Parts: sequence; C-alpha cells; structure tokens
Amino acid sequence: MWQKDKWFFCGVKDMEFITEKKVLDMLSEHGSSVYFYWNCIENKWWVKTGNFKGLNLESESYNPLEALIATGQLTGEGYFVYNRYYQRILNGTRNPIKADSLSVTFRLSVKGEEDRIYTLVSYFNKDEEGRIAEISGEAWEFTGQEVMDQNILSRFTADKSPTVFYDRVEQMLNKNPDSKYAFIQFDIECFKMINDRYGTDMGDRVLAFIDNMLAVLCTAEGAYMRMNADIFLAVISYQDPEDITDFISTLDFNLSWYEGIEYKLVYGVSTLDERKDYYDVREIIDGASIARQSIKGNELKNVAVFNQNLKKDIEHRKNMGAKLRHALENNEFVMYLQPKFDIETETLTGAEALLRWNHPEAGIILPEQFLSVLESNGLILNVDKYIWEQACITLKKWIDEGKKVYPISVNVSRVYIDTENVVDYLKMLIHKYKIPVNLLEIEITETAGGGTSPDIVNELKENGFTMLMDDFGSGYSSLTVLRSTPFDVLKLDRAFLSEFMENDRGKKIISHTIAMSKDMGLKLVAEGVETQEQAEFLQSCGCTTAQGFYYAEPMTIEEFEQLMH
Repeated sequence: MWQKDKWFFCGVKDMEFITEKKVLDMLSEHGSSVYFYWNCIENKWWVKTGNFKGLNLESESYNPLEALIATGQLTGEGYFVYNRYYQRILNGTRNPIKADSLSVTFRLSVKGEEDRIYTLVSYFNKDEEGRIAEISGEAWEFTGQEVMDQNILSRFTADKSPTVFYDRVEQMLNKNPDSKYAFIQFDIECFKMINDRYGTDMGDRVLAFIDNMLAVLCTAEGAYMRMNADIFLAVISYQDPEDITDFISTLDFNLSWYEGIEYKLVYGVSTLDERKDYYDVREIIDGASIARQSIKGNELKNVAVFNQNLKKDIEHRKNMGAKLRHALENNEFVMYLQPKFDIETETLTGAEALLRWNHPEAGIILPEQFLSVLESNGLILNVDKYIWEQACITLKKWIDEGKKVYPISVNVSRVYIDTENVVDYLKMLIHKYKIPVNLLEIEITETAGGGTSPDIVNELKENGFTMLMDDFGSGYSSLTVLRSTPFDVLKLDRAFLSEFMENDRGKKIISHTIAMSKDMGLKLVAEGVETQEQAEFLQSCGCTTAQGFYYAEPMTIEEFEQLMH
C-alpha cells in the first residue's frame, strides 16, 4: 500500500498507482498552500506547506488532521468545530461512511492579530466496505476579500428570500432526478433564554457554531443554510427513512450543546420522493416549517414529519389564533372559580381561578380546546395577566363588601416565566388593588429537566406569595423534586390520583407520598376528586384539602359568592 514516492488510492480502477506529483496537481485546483496525505491503514503521512506558515500540520507524532488539535493552535469555537470534524473522520476510518469528502471552515486565533479563517478539505478513498483507507487533502487561508465576500453571501442567503440558496437546491434536484431528498428544518427551543441568561454575544456564538458545524456534517450531495434568527435548514439525499433518522441523530449529538450550554433542537422534515412535472422548493421548505412548528413546546417529541393532515391542523390553529385574538380584544374570556374544600369538614377553604372562553355563538368553551394555541402564538401571557387581574378585582370586591375573603390561586404558564418579569407584574397588581399578598396564591407546573427556575419561585416567596406546585405526580418522578423544592403546597395531579387508586400498590404509593410530603412540612391539595371513595381514602392518608366534581364544578363568580354564604 505504501511505496516510496508513490501512494496507492484504494478503490481506483485497475489498482492504479498515483505519483506524488499527480496528487499535488489534483489538489492544487484552489491554489492551496497546504497539501497533505494520510494512509489511515498504515498510519503514514506527508505534508507539503511550501512557504505557508499559517497552519502547523507537520508533525512526526501526529497525522496531519490530528496535528492541529495536538499542537494547541485551536481554541474556543475553532476547537469545537474542528475537533468534531476530526472525530467524524476518525469514525469513518472504523465504520462505513457515505461521504466522499468533508470540508471544514474554522477560525484560528493569533495573539495580537485578527483571527484567521481557514478551509480544510479531506478527500476519501475507501475500502470495499466503505471505510476510509486514505485521505488526500488541502487547506487554504481566506484572503481579506474572501472573508468579506463570505459575509456578504451569508447575509444574502440567510434572508427571508434566500434566492441563491433556492437556486442551488433546484440545480441539485434537477441534476439528480432519480434521488430522494429530505428537507430538515430545525431551531433552538427557547433560544431567547440563552440570550437572556448568557448574553447576546454567547447567543451569536452558538448560532455561528451551528452554522460552521453544518458545513462539517453536510456532504457535497446536500446543502444547508441559516434561514433567519435561530432557524436552520439542511437538504440531504437519502435512500431509506433510516438515513434521515441517522442524520438527525448526528445533528442532535453534535449541535445540541456548546461550551457547557445544553439546549433542545426541534426538527421538522419534509421529503421529495417522487418527481412531478412541477414542484416548488419553497413549498417543500414550508412543509418542514409546518412540521417543526407543530411540536414546539412538546416536552416528549422533537422530530415531526410533514403530511397533509398536519397542514390542515396548522391551518386550523392559525384560524383559531385569529379568533382568539378577536376574543381577547372583545373581552370574551372570563374567570371561573373552582372551590377548594376541607376534606374532613367539607367546608370552603379557597378557590382556583380557571379560564373560560364565552364565545358569542358557541357559548362556554373549555381551555382544552384552545390553550395550546394560546401558548404557541404568545397570547397566553395576555390572557394570564387578564385572569390575574380579575382575581385581584374579585378579592378587592369581597374586602370592600365586608365578606369573608377566601384566597384565590392563579396559574402562571411556564412558557414565559423565565423571560418575562412576572414578579414585578404580580406585585404591581397587589399594590394597585391594595389586597393582602397571602390572598393571591401562585400555581406553577414544575417538570423534571427544564423546569421552572427556582430563582423565580424563591423571589415570589420572598415577596410573600404562597407557591403551589401544580400537577404534582404527572409524567415523571416527582419525588426527586421534593428534596429542595421552594414550593409551599403540592397539588396532586388528577391522573396521579385516579390511576394509582386502581390497586393496593398504587394506594400505598399515594399514601407514602402524602406522608413524606407532610413530614417535609408541605401542604397538599388533591385535584380531580370525583368520588366519595377517593375523598375518604385521601382523608385516611392525611390529605386535608381537595377540589373536584365530587365537591363542586368550576362556577361563575356569582355562583361562588352564593356558595360562600
């Protein structure tokens, strides 16, 4: 395989030997200043740099691709991008790889000088099983004009009308009419949170990192772009659906963390399988966008594939969004109250404020039919603020009328709790209506992994608010939360109660959960109590407060006031 002044390229027809001169001629199309060759099987290499001193690829101990890492030239973003590039090539020497070449563009920090930008390309010759056996490559530094040209092109193709990119994709599709292509659009879930927590400079670095890594992960048979903000698009050819799954897994493994910051990526996929007389690249991309948006905020899912039913659902959600905006402008949302009762005495102890839509034609509509739309289009904050204020107005009315006043708990959505100044707004309402802070209780759903910021909960507690953890026991091991929870009250989820009441083992879990919570000084409220059996069991376990249809359904303020008397 290795001969003096000659290198055998695996896979070349008739086992042709190619001289070093022919290798250099082949690699010099870009006028590059650095050329290298690496026999991966025998681990032998050579490097030709001429007078080029920018990259130190020459080493007796490290192959040309590893030398950049080993000599410590790369730091920060440049190291992240290049190291993952090298790891992908290393994996290709052990396992079959589809790509015939891979390129990487990275920055190299030079003390006292502006960062230098380099492109490095590795061309592969593979064995019969598709593993990389030999690599020939080249590298070159961007000139000042090339850096400027790249920035201009990046701005142009990342606009909302990326004409150059669309043309390139259409040429790629026309050139390979028998190939199948997948359009994969993805974004960072809650990207604004990165900017808020770590600063916009870090946010920009994360986006630049993803952009640079896409150059590493996408082969010459594909294309990629940053569309706008934190939304990216990759177009790849594929043979089987597993190819798409594998590529998304590669993206997720390489792109979902940067410099110790982890974040969730959400993917939408739209495919072009059968070529018709007419197809529109923009429509295919729109399909990927629809799929991506369909699972925004979904804790359990981060990949969706476009289909016509999904398109109809999105159109329905858009129409619903317009109607909800109209409802907000016309004060069609109303506050209902669900009473809370002492289980032992069955006397009233308080209420939870609930949202209802009083539609002028359809009547009262429950939030299950529209809440997800409110959350996805950002209206949930406006509606939450409306309910908070209605609760304060009601409490103030009871105080002024000299009635016995029961505390009202209001929900705070997790969608914006880390990005909006919830604490100051709630404090403003308390001062505006001059009501004791203990009468307005705050309910927040706590989840494992990406849950509510304890800083927000602690700040609300420090200002006198009573904090209730909503939906305790739903969907994950809530016991892990109890060790250091800042909440005052746990609300047992209705599903937790109904499912675990079905057998003795489940009842023991409920009993021990209640006992442990009490030992830690936490109060409990059981939601969704619907039968006398459930109420008596909860009482026997030491739970003191409950709400549900067994006691009373959600009701208007007027009906609640009648219940008070």
